[in-house]
Amino acid sequence: MVTVGLVSAGFMGAGLGRALIEGGARVVTTIDGRSARTARLAAEAGLELLPTLTDVVAVADVVLSVTPPGVAVDTARSIAVAARRAGRLEGGAAPGKSAGGAARDVGGGLAEGAARDPAVVGGLVEGAARGAGGRAEGASRDLNAVGGLTEGAARGAGSGLIGGAARGADSGLIEGAARGVGGGLAEGAARGAGGGLAEGAARDLGAVGGLIEGAGGVGGSVEGAAWDSGYGSEPAGSAGAEPELADGGGGPLHEGGATVGGGGLLVVDLNAVSPGTMGRVAEELTGLRVVDGSISGPPPTVRKGARIYLSGVAAGVVAGLPWGGQIEPVVVGERVGAASAVKMCTGSVYKGLTALVTQAMRTAGAHGVLDLVLADLERSGLADSDGVARSATKAHRFVGEMREVAATQEAAGLSPALFSAIADVYAGVALTELAAGDPEQERELSPEEIVARLRA
Repeated sequence: MVTVGLVSAGFMGAGLGRALIEGGARVVTTIDGRSARTARLAAEAGLELLPTLTDVVAVADVVLSVTPPGVAVDTARSIAVAARRAGRLEGGAAPGKSAGGAARDVGGGLAEGAARDPAVVGGLVEGAARGAGGRAEGASRDLNAVGGLTEGAARGAGSGLIGGAARGADSGLIEGAARGVGGGLAEGAARGAGGGLAEGAARDLGAVGGLIEGAGGVGGSVEGAAWDSGYGSEPAGSAGAEPELADGGGGPLHEGGATVGGGGLLVVDLNAVSPGTMGRVAEELTGLRVVDGSISGPPPTVRKGARIYLSGVAAGVVAGLPWGGQIEPVVVGERVGAASAVKMCTGSVYKGLTALVTQAMRTAGAHGVLDLVLADLERSGLADSDGVARSATKAHRFVGEMREVAATQEAAGLSPALFSAIADVYAGVALTELAAGDPEQERELSPEEIVARLRA
């Protein structure tokens, strides 16, 4: 039986937890520091309660993070700290630092949970390493690359194995699994010397016979492996083939804080954030396997069939969790940030339209033409006054999401003004009487009552 940890058991989180329980999973969470409402939702879903987040992380195979967008990064940091306390971080990585799985290229090169060759200028060793020809776990020596950065586990020069991510000669970054200089093979993703891009092919980093398979380029970003120090853009074509589902050869599901899909603890961020923010989340989760996820649709306790978009190397493993037919997982690819991009686009339409209808209803009410306006909108299927009322109870969450949409659109070369303004709409709605209550509560309100409560 797979054990899924949940952070946190709100309306959506508890609904996902319930679906997994019905599918045969063990679902654990903590209500430490949480509200009475969260405690009630967790109890109604039948979730197993543990004292602290550290206890949850200690036993979980997979951790699902379902929180408001504004606290996604802080939540990731808390999970990383809990993982360190529980001994679940890979390679001795420190929380909040860029290491294997998510790294920043910061000019001089940063080695965390890994190593810089102590023989080279400014060499820094973090972890433990054995010398040339020996085996280094959590660290490595690359005796040939001046200023070289090796992350992961490596064998020294001379046909040695470099596993993880390495900065070879000329500051090239080799991520994946690599053989050292002298006919070595680097598989995964790589940033080549001089800013060149190698996609599904190879780039010689100056290591004799060194072959890089994957994608990369200095100044670019290899997602699922590296984030550059800015927005976290990715090289074209880096997604690759979708991984197999866990039930179809993607790896076993192990019970009780062991592994899922053949790796360490897997953290799935299911928050409505921009690809850039997802990069920061991945950075906080250094030393853990990370999958980017986004949810489209209501909790399965309301209606079955919500989609969860997933991206990352282990996305297929998450898709293979026992969702019990209540969730439709969709694997986008291996590029972390892609699933978040889907959410930013679909959410902009769904919540943007609701904001427009909200403002139209308020304006129509002020002019005494509400019935006529709704009748006209009904002809196009847009007169969703009930949706306006439901959204009001979540307006405080939508503020952060709309700001994430604005940031995503700005990164795409568009003006952020539209969704910054829609964020302001939801910020105003959150202060009204209509926003009182919880989304799981049924409310029978007429359009006139909705408009009246939007004035308060």
